[in-house]
Amino acid sequence: MARAIVAIVSVLFLSIGGCSFGPPTPEQMKQMVIGQWAANSSAIANAARAMKISSQNPGASPSEATAAGRAMGNMALEFREDGAVLAAFQNLVLEGTWTFDAENTMVEMDLTQTPPLPEGQAEPSKTAWVAILDPEKQKMQLFMFNREAYNFFQTMDEKTKKNSVIFRLEKKS
Repeated sequence: MARAIVAIVSVLFLSIGGCSFGPPTPEQMKQMVIGQWAANSSAIANAARAMKISSQNPGASPSEATAAGRAMGNMALEFREDGAVLAAFQNLVLEGTWTFDAENTMVEMDLTQTPPLPEGQAEPSKTAWVAILDPEKQKMQLFMFNREAYNFFQTMDEKTKKNSVIFRLEKKS
């Protein structure tokens, strides 16, 4: 019996020999970023966001809260291996570049609005966003501001953080 157990354990170790255990390497995390990410746009997720918005903004009408909840579900990002990024939020499309800071599991994006521009806007707007990767859950939190603002955000009290707009994204491909 003991020999059979030892044999089974030996086979298990040999069969998983190529697997790695422990936290992902910086390169593995960077590879996780590559692909398409999007907010959960299901009716349940939209309703949950609408309820949160309504509770945080008592003056908002139910239709305004519902529209805002739905709008927050219309966020998608595509990170390409060559360092290019495409962001789509409602009818706004932005293109740019991205870099990955493995130490902070942070994706930094430099983005420029793509044409057609809104009426009266002569120049495309430029912005910088950051996203924090959760490698264990393969999810990302998107902050529509730059690293400096993100660092300031981290110093805020928990109530303020809880009431902030943070897009929670899931890997789609």
